Amino acid sequence: MCLLNGDVNGTFNAETDLGIEYLKDESGTITEREVPIYEIILEMVHHYAKERFSNIIINDLDPYGL
Repeated sequence: MCLLNGDVNGTFNAETDLGIEYLKDESGTITEREVPIYEIILEMVHHYAKERFSNIIINDLDPYGL
């Protein structure tokens, strides 16, 4: 991913499905949760571009994609 100032940073070293999150409850049961596109973009821009959440504006997205 490219940082907002143009520097290149961040890679995925293995196959990664960003649309599924695995949650473990108190009893040890693992469940899957679909992650909305909005949340994926928000977290990637925050983590890889090192942008504060308050500076990220995302408009007009469908909740889920194919």
